[in-house]
Amino acid sequence: MNIYSCWLTKVWNCAIINANFLKGKVNSMSTNLKRLLAALLCAVMLITVCACGDTGETETTGSSSTGDSTDGTTASESTPGVPMPGETTGGQTELPLEEAANAIKIEASPVTETTEIPLLVILASFDANGNGVNDWDENDPDKLYSDKTQDYYGEQWVGTKLTDHYELYFGDGYSLTNYYDELSMGAFHFVPIEFDVMPENSPVPNGMIEVVLDIPHPSASGDAQGSITKIFSACDPYIDFSKLDKNGNGKIDETELGVLILNSGADASSSSGRTGGNSGAPRFYFEVWGTSQPLNAYLDGVSFSKVSNVGEYKTVGNILPIGVPTHELAHNLGAEDLYDRNVNATGGTISGWPRAYYFSLQCNGNNCGYGSMPSYLDPYQRIYLGWAEERVVEDGVYTIYSTCTDKYTVLRVNTPDPDEYYLIEIRLKEGFEKNLTSGDSEGGIMVWHIDEEINRKYFIDGMASSSYADASTGLRHDPGIVPLFRGSFDKAGRYMASTNPSDPFYYLSDDVSTAVFNSGIFHSVTNGTQSLNSYPDDWEGKENFNLKIEVLSEPGQEMTIKITTERRDFAPVLTATYSEKTYDSITVQGVIETLNNAEISDYGIMLATDPEFQNIVGVKAAEVIEDDSFTATFDGLTEDTRYYYKVYVLSDNGNAEATGNTPTSSRPKPKEYATIALYSDADASAYEVRVDFGETLSIPAGWLRSISNKKPGYTLEGWYYDEALTEPFDMDTVIESGTEDFSLYAKWVAE
Repeated sequence: MNIYSCWLTKVWNCAIINANFLKGKVNSMSTNLKRLLAALLCAVMLITVCACGDTGETETTGSSSTGDSTDGTTASESTPGVPMPGETTGGQTELPLEEAANAIKIEASPVTETTEIPLLVILASFDANGNGVNDWDENDPDKLYSDKTQDYYGEQWVGTKLTDHYELYFGDGYSLTNYYDELSMGAFHFVPIEFDVMPENSPVPNGMIEVVLDIPHPSASGDAQGSITKIFSACDPYIDFSKLDKNGNGKIDETELGVLILNSGADASSSSGRTGGNSGAPRFYFEVWGTSQPLNAYLDGVSFSKVSNVGEYKTVGNILPIGVPTHELAHNLGAEDLYDRNVNATGGTISGWPRAYYFSLQCNGNNCGYGSMPSYLDPYQRIYLGWAEERVVEDGVYTIYSTCTDKYTVLRVNTPDPDEYYLIEIRLKEGFEKNLTSGDSEGGIMVWHIDEEINRKYFIDGMASSSYADASTGLRHDPGIVPLFRGSFDKAGRYMASTNPSDPFYYLSDDVSTAVFNSGIFHSVTNGTQSLNSYPDDWEGKENFNLKIEVLSEPGQEMTIKITTERRDFAPVLTATYSEKTYDSITVQGVIETLNNAEISDYGIMLATDPEFQNIVGVKAAEVIEDDSFTATFDGLTEDTRYYYKVYVLSDNGNAEATGNTPTSSRPKPKEYATIALYSDADASAYEVRVDFGETLSIPAGWLRSISNKKPGYTLEGWYYDEALTEPFDMDTVIESGTEDFSLYAKWVAE
């Protein structure tokens, strides 16, 4: 049976008809009078047995389940054509699959030339006293970091060999160079730099070099920039850097050379999270935090652009995988962070703030596959760096492709706000993204919301998606780059309920809801506007822009979608709970999670003894507590019985509801005793004695002795009801049934 029983449907329709009648025919009446007449008409309906034979019983045996629950919002079935709140499909049951045959194929232009960027990887040890010997002493593990006055303070030699790292960067498998080749679809990759003079006894052919510096570890000296310059300069005897200046501008830029330093010890961003030392691993106490920064060096007549600086280990004993180095080298090439950065910012971070998380290398994506298989860059930065093409499209049917086909292209759909648009891509769990999500999901279509007004101001500082507030204004801004995960936002469509969803994609399946995206269910995290962060000044009417995307393909390297831009109203989104309950009453509360520009005409709450709402206990007009909350209390209920409640609203955007359930509590057992608090002195704590009804007060002799011992020279005369000792208590008093708890106070007299 549908969510409305036959009986309930009649009641609901009756209420709507009555409301419409009252609104249309008796406009001169007051609102309260209209509601009273409507309630009387509904009462007539309540005493009528409906055609389906429901008797409308008010009490049934409760469910054996003891917990409480609430479920998502659904829409009234009595209003055909009304958008279904809380569902991405808006009630849609069929997809225009026949239109896939006429799809326009959007393919990337073939790569005609691959740019090869030489990569120099430097494995660096630090011989602080310059004696050429590793002064680590396992019998004195704190030696190299405990005494800053010693010449060996800050000494730390590497624990790995070049051969431990070579395949990670230049191998045939999931290596750093193959990552960039896959990401750019062959447009560029790193190659091992060729030495002009081969380092002596090098165990690898090219690309990597091990150096020992007569300086402390950078975290010991506090001179990271100076240390980096010295490490890089130690490579000068083996490389003629001037030969790398292909454009002859006197500077080796990021497309002419990549530089990565592996400092001895762990990378703090992956290991301890410290920016100094790890006493848990004294052999490798000092750690660096992975960074990308300017390279201040001038060698062979040329200057340089940037360097990436990381540790040799992820955690001590575990070699650093390519995730962090790949992230830092992307910075060298122009990519920016999308996580919570604090640059000229204030305030704390906010959980669930919308951003890329594991779906961009520059957020949490460098940790995918435990760092060994980092995720791709987000589509915005792939376009920004020239590694993907963007095609602006209008309403229509299009076929797009995944990265591993080398035909990957990003679709862009513009909006009424010239600064805001949507990007559409395929993200499959293939290649380096095999570990993109947990579970069995294969991937599918992903949709991103972009706000260039935000990005122009904050992207270069890595603050485009940070939840910190701008220090100059004290205000948080909407994120400029947001993936709109399917089923992973809160009911209001503002915050992410899951930042690491297992299946955030859109695709064709037996469940039509997986195939339909509506931007209208997502809202600005700062102001709640539908689909966009802001609407242009010339926008007229409700702020109800909607981008609808229907996915006409199952997950695959080639997928077809239908794009429709429209104005669309969505019903309010509600949640239901209870705010108070006893053995014979429940106060139900409805909360409007998002209004969706609707104007609400009525608030109601109903209670039943079954989840299908066939046996209705009552239907009440709710009391609106605040703009986003309304309640009603149902009395005369049966103890220890599960009841099902439904909150609903009627609005110009359609009707909405949410449901939940909870049992009433057990009836309190009759009290069989009174508790008497005895105070032996004015500043004494109470000593409580429980006296059964029908008995007299009996004070333990041991306690009486203990209080008497504290009052030498005094005798206990008796007990009084009041602190002023004016109303004596008779110890022969029988404590009658129903007596409330009370206090007694001791009176002492001098001997």
